[in-house]
Amino acid sequence: MAPMFDRPAVTRTRNVITDGVGVGGIWVGCVPEGVCGGSGEMFCIAVLTSNFTNRLLCLSVLPTPQLQNRPEDQVEARIQKAVQFKTEGNEYYNQRRLREAISRYHWALMQLRGLDPSEPAPLHAFGDEKVKLSPEQVALLRSTECDCYNNLAACLLQSEKVNYIRVRDYCLKVLDRQADNTKALYRAGVALYYTRDYDQALHYLSEAAKLSPNDVQVKRYLQETERCLNQYHKREKMMYKEMFAK
Repeated sequence: MAPMFDRPAVTRTRNVITDGVGVGGIWVGCVPEGVCGGSGEMFCIAVLTSNFTNRLLCLSVLPTPQLQNRPEDQVEARIQKAVQFKTEGNEYYNQRRLREAISRYHWALMQLRGLDPSEPAPLHAFGDEKVKLSPEQVALLRSTECDCYNNLAACLLQSEKVNYIRVRDYCLKVLDRQADNTKALYRAGVALYYTRDYDQALHYLSEAAKLSPNDVQVKRYLQETERCLNQYHKREKMMYKEMFAK
């Protein structure tokens, strides 16, 4: 049978383990920062042998409950985690590791889901209230969301088989927040061009051209869209002419 804790054993573990309970030779508690190679406090189990030496088996690298009890702290932690994932995604994007970049942008958006005060909240437990964000948190949340959606569109446009509908949808999410976002306007225009929605493509590319008049790619797609639209209108006129000629 595992030895029960006695005073000397608990005393010898105090330099490592804090604030826990011991039952039947198993001591459950928290290990301070730096122990077991982790950052922050960790939930651990200390297994005491018969000679009262201990060894630690780390179960998970998680902050202690005291640090996550307040809803405000949980919200701030989620926002900061989203920023971290977005930064990692940018690094992968710059390395042209698009799959990893896409996953990080999605992870960031998952962290922010349900936090935006202007959007309907997901179902909460009875009696729970949505945490009120500070203006700074709202600004950071929305800029992070826009960056992630914009960068997801950029990743998809470089894919072998481009899903232009999804590119368009991501860009429209950005434009709902930032109507003058040049990159989102341009990418939305490109996506609509390839789905042959030339009228809408012309609208977004024209707006992008106003904001970035010297951008070569914007000019190129704007000219190509105008050409396709003119051809479409010519075919339409010919069709109506032939109909009325009969």
